Amino acid sequence: MLPEIDAEGLLFLIRQANVLLHNKRVDELNAETERLNKHGKEARKKAGTTARVGQTVEEITVEIQKSPDAKTYYVIVDEQKHFFTAEEMGAVVKLCFKPERKSEALRYLHQFMNNERREVLMDHGVSTEKHPFFEALFYEVRSKFTLDR
Repeated sequence: MLPEIDAEGLLFLIRQANVLLHNKRVDELNAETERLNKHGKEARKKAGTTARVGQTVEEITVEIQKSPDAKTYYVIVDEQKHFFTAEEMGAVVKLCFKPERKSEALRYLHQFMNNERREVLMDHGVSTEKHPFFEALFYEVRSKFTLDR
């Protein structure tokens, strides 16, 4: 069978195999994320509490957790987990501490998220810098991090 396939056909098959492997990895990550989200809900039910952790502002809950490998952070928005690199989280922390006014920080957070992590905003229906998500993120960051000057 292989002698009948030319170089272009082999290249096509290799590309298809890479697509299948990538899709498999994405499915595995999505399944793991779903399992972790489900586990968190079940743990809160077993503990007999429905109170949410993290900072809540007008029905938006944002919690930040460092991953076990310390290479990424989980930004959990209304129980949906988003993965941020250490570099992305560092940028968010700077945006929450550098401006002198909170309103400036919220505007910068909106610009950063809109440019770099738009999918997070879209997942939660966030469209303007006045959305409660940014204030909740701002307070959560300031409660968990400090800025080394």
